[in-house]
Amino acid sequence: MEHRKVAMVGPGGVGKSAITIQFIKNHFISLYDPTIEDSFQKRIKVDDILVNVDITDTAGEEDYRFIRDQYMMGNDGFVLVIDSTCLRSLVELHEFVERLKHIKGDVFPCVLVCNKIDLTSERTITIEEVRSYSVEQLNSCPVVETSARTRTNVDQIFYQIVKQMRYYDDNVVCCDEETEEPTYFSVPIVRKKLSSLFKSVSEEDPDIELFL
Repeated sequence: MEHRKVAMVGPGGVGKSAITIQFIKNHFISLYDPTIEDSFQKRIKVDDILVNVDITDTAGEEDYRFIRDQYMMGNDGFVLVIDSTCLRSLVELHEFVERLKHIKGDVFPCVLVCNKIDLTSERTITIEEVRSYSVEQLNSCPVVETSARTRTNVDQIFYQIVKQMRYYDDNVVCCDEETEEPTYFSVPIVRKKLSSLFKSVSEEDPDIELFL
């Protein structure tokens, strides 16, 4: 069975735990209780394939910065969460994004989630601002507007991150040194080109052993 490891990432109070619990248990938790780190698991079907999703619900508070590197290294996909009613949450998320880039590289599987969209009268972040951040900082990753309270688009978050992780599995990502723009190469094409290169090298020097 397909197995995926996903981390919920973002500042404290944006609704990471509420989204996770709503996804796992179909229940909304209204009381905010700062998380250090919790782990959950759920089996879902994405494009007719069963997937076992391990979810790490992480701390967003400044006091727990020391554990961030551990969960960033230990997971492969990231759900980046902000609060639609708090403009500062987008600013604070950038610190997490920069740390992720330092650990995982400039390009990694992620979904940008704008939570609490049910609080329409309190909204301070526009969808245009969220999409702009995705384009400028996250290589145009999927953007999902959600409400943990009403369960709006909660499942869609995890379907999207699984699809993103599959895409990264099937493609080699390289960044142009001058433009810093990502370029995607399908794995079969890369293997074919490497095989051709290795074959020519072997023909020039038969004593060299190359493995692909």
